[in-house]
Amino acid sequence: MRNILITGANRGIGKALAIAFGQNGDKVIITARKAAAGNETLNELLQLGIDAHFYKMDVAIEEQINEVATAITAAFGHIDILINNAGMMSEEEAWIGNSTLHVSDKAFTKTMVTNFMGPWKVAKAFIPLLEKSSAGQLLNISAKIASLTLGTDKKSPTFQSKPFAYNVSKGALNQLTAHLAHALRRQKIKVLSIYPGWVKTDMGGAAALFTPKEAAERIISVSNNNEFLSGSFVDFDHELPW
Repeated sequence: MRNILITGANRGIGKALAIAFGQNGDKVIITARKAAAGNETLNELLQLGIDAHFYKMDVAIEEQINEVATAITAAFGHIDILINNAGMMSEEEAWIGNSTLHVSDKAFTKTMVTNFMGPWKVAKAFIPLLEKSSAGQLLNISAKIASLTLGTDKKSPTFQSKPFAYNVSKGALNQLTAHLAHALRRQKIKVLSIYPGWVKTDMGGAAALFTPKEAAERIISVSNNNEFLSGSFVDFDHELPW
């Protein structure tokens, strides 16, 4: 049984990951910003017979991150997989082709704090627990539109997708993946950025191609695939350009 920590797991991809890992026999530790939503998801997981645990944690609040890291250390001793899943896109940017000249400073800052600063601080707080695993993994849930290569290729399907704050934040998250992979290169911790596909969530919308369950299956498939080297940016079955 592995210990799986998933941030932002009260709904969408995070919740689907908790169910998938839990039904596979793993212990799942979920976090969410709101206690009521987190506890509701926890009860659903427990009713499915999953060994699940919930901690209230806002990835934008470093004090909460450190408190939860201390609590999880005391309760479980180690984690095997950390999934930085919590993320957001501002309503100012939703379904706007290019928001560069329109997104507010407030929305930009909030997006960067949630999508990049939060995962960075979560990683720093929980890497000591990953170091105690025999095969630790740190998985950052990223986005295809964060690829600078694809974003500057006029032939790419994602060329027109320019939600500025979101793309910058996920691009920074990809840099975090590359830098952590280098920092942890002598330790048994694999670090990946994973694109889960276009998913039917509050952010992805109803027209998206994949359900959260399907996205979770894609992420777990990547996690189980030893062909992807630490520091890679990965789609379901192939690497993506940075």
